[in-house]
Amino acid sequence: MYSYATFVDAGGAARIGWAWVFFRSYYSHVWKQGLPLFLLASTVPAYSCVWYMMGVAIYSAATSDNMGGARFWFFFFKNKNRV
Repeated sequence: MYSYATFVDAGGAARIGWAWVFFRSYYSHVWKQGLPLFLLASTVPAYSCVWYMMGVAIYSAATSDNMGGARFWFFFFKNKNRV
């Protein structure tokens, strides 16, 4: 979520984060009921939120001109002897 907020959109990260909390909120209730098919109604959307944010953040960091891609990594590996 931090990467998505940094490279893509902080507001979008908040909205997707709240969606993740919603999907995970009823997981324990369904688990207690013993309905394994309905567990997918909690697990699949929650992991979709995570994978979506991860994929978009990696793509955005690798292709962005705004502090992303090669410039971002250059910041960490540049020559430290320069002033």
